[in-house]
Amino acid sequence: MNNYKAFYDLNIAINEQDVTRLRDICDTLVTYGYKTVALNYEIEDLGSDTKKKKKKKGEIREVTDIVPEPLEISALVKEFGDKLTLVHRLTFPFSDQQQFHMLNQSKNLKKYKILAAVPKTQSAFQTACSNLDIDIISLDCETRTSIRINRKMYNLAVERGTFFEITYAPAILDSTARRNTIYVAHMYHTFGKSKNVIISSGARESKYIRGPYDIVNLGLIFGLSEEQTKKAVSSTCRSLLTHADGRRCGKIIACIQSDTSPGRSNEVSITNMCDQEVNMEEEDLGPTQKKMKQ
Repeated sequence: MNNYKAFYDLNIAINEQDVTRLRDICDTLVTYGYKTVALNYEIEDLGSDTKKKKKKKGEIREVTDIVPEPLEISALVKEFGDKLTLVHRLTFPFSDQQQFHMLNQSKNLKKYKILAAVPKTQSAFQTACSNLDIDIISLDCETRTSIRINRKMYNLAVERGTFFEITYAPAILDSTARRNTIYVAHMYHTFGKSKNVIISSGARESKYIRGPYDIVNLGLIFGLSEEQTKKAVSSTCRSLLTHADGRRCGKIIACIQSDTSPGRSNEVSITNMCDQEVNMEEEDLGPTQKKMKQ
């Protein structure tokens, strides 16, 4: 079972594979009291990759994976292993469902614990809420979004265990991004009462990271209550990681029955059966076990 602990920052950008910079960021996160961190790699828009080049006669087509290998962080894990839990996250923008199907063919995709989608169109947003097997929906706040959230789609995403993300680092960098971030956050509040909302930094440098108790003040600007903001960097993030583990492991059937054999008390035994094979070589795939009251 994964031992995730608060506080959480599930979006530290690693587009540039600079281990020295990441070490500085990890030092800052430890200083602020964070315990679980997701290193986020964002791939380019898949629209340019949907057109396949025509293969010439006799030419061997090179098979390339559109998802890169996760960054090697064994040195960071060794250095911060007792202070931080580091996981990999993949974020991808998309405009239609076909692009997600192409992404889903990647072998490297399974090496990322968290999967986040950035819908670019209204239809892509509806697809993300209703069909895609993902963990996070994140809207791009660098420009004013044309996506309109409605209560039906929001509640459908919540029922499916999908979470919505607010990133505060872009709001620190630029006034336009700040207005757009507040606008998106208030749409979450208006149509979904800010359910299943997490707050993360999205920071590329340590100077843009803020402490968990500073984020509580930011949450008031984003339309969240004090309790919701605390959960957005603690228990809601833990629920997201548990959902991610379940998504990667597959569906589980739990059979509960009483042990009535002589000389034994009325105990409860649980048998778990996965409907698909699990690669035991991959790390941290076990679903969280729930304690049962006897």
